[in-house]
Amino acid sequence: MALGNIEKRISKDGTPRYRVRVEYPADAATGQRAWRRATFPTKREAEKACREWLAEIERGVVIVPEALTVDMLLSRWLTTIQGNLREKSLHDYRYTIRKHLSPRIGRLRADRLRTADIDAFTSAMQVEGIGDRTRQVALARLKQAYGWACRTGLLSVNPTLNSQAVRVQTGERNVWSPDDWQRFAAHAGEYLPMFGIFTATGLRRGEVLGLRWRDVDLGERTISVRQTVASIGGTVKIQEQPKTESSRRTVRISESVVSLLRDHRRMQIEARLRLGPVWQDHDLVFPGPMGEPFHPDAITRILARIAAAAGVPRLTVHELRHTHTTWLVLAGVPLPVISQRIGHARVSTTMDLYAHLLKDSQDMAADVADRMVFPRSEIAAG
Repeated sequence: MALGNIEKRISKDGTPRYRVRVEYPADAATGQRAWRRATFPTKREAEKACREWLAEIERGVVIVPEALTVDMLLSRWLTTIQGNLREKSLHDYRYTIRKHLSPRIGRLRADRLRTADIDAFTSAMQVEGIGDRTRQVALARLKQAYGWACRTGLLSVNPTLNSQAVRVQTGERNVWSPDDWQRFAAHAGEYLPMFGIFTATGLRRGEVLGLRWRDVDLGERTISVRQTVASIGGTVKIQEQPKTESSRRTVRISESVVSLLRDHRRMQIEARLRLGPVWQDHDLVFPGPMGEPFHPDAITRILARIAAAAGVPRLTVHELRHTHTTWLVLAGVPLPVISQRIGHARVSTTMDLYAHLLKDSQDMAADVADRMVFPRSEIAAG
């Protein structure tokens, strides 16, 4: 039978700490015993951990820390959180682990991984030509897993806490000028309504493809983001809820966009009547040819083809979102309004991404203050 005890200790600053120590059953091959240890700030947390560890041993599901590899740690962590992840996010987490973490550090003992090992791992990825954002995500997943392991008492030391951060170089993003958009629109044909929505609202690719007619109120001039379309492992799926609460939002549209959508709906109804029972009715505003969800990658290819025909710079679909936001910032629209419109959780995120555009706004603010504080008539009179 497994044994466990809790020992009260006083730290250097005088605060009490509670150390849990649980003995594992003897190894069948060697007869040796191992211990699992961790320290908690309260007696209640220590007692809870002790009970859970002993219960795991009784169920035979516990892993002796000395045998726990980074791969096993990542797997256990992912199992505990997968119920809280969207299908697309879970797929992305698994891909990052399989592609970048497991091949490099997966076989190492989890309790022996050091900060220096983690820094070497991210540096090696950089040498291999792997981008900043990919390295940043890989490190984030490792930090999440080790944070969970230490929080639950599986491990006592978190080597990721002092690891070197991966900085993503933002740089300048490609955007269209209004003239570029007009040239593109002249060549867009049947795709004008869809790309018009992208550029006039700043919605994300999956948000536009998941937009339903029931989420569009042409009378009130609003569209509401209530679902998205995503490619998961090559399969296109409709996801009922946007990723975050801030993504679930209602956006105002102009009369021009309303007119564009009215014409688009009329043509879509005609197409449905021609196809009859073949049409797949998902109520989508921008479906595929048979009413099915449009493949996100297909949109990217169509955008590139039309841009080439129009002779304008080639953008990604996400850069249409940047184009929309850039135009609003340069026009002096308040950042909180922009942030809510494009679905950022915090205004600071919008500020960080578009701060380089605010110089002209600062100049404008200085000019306004100058006119208020130093009226020209008073200067002339002096």
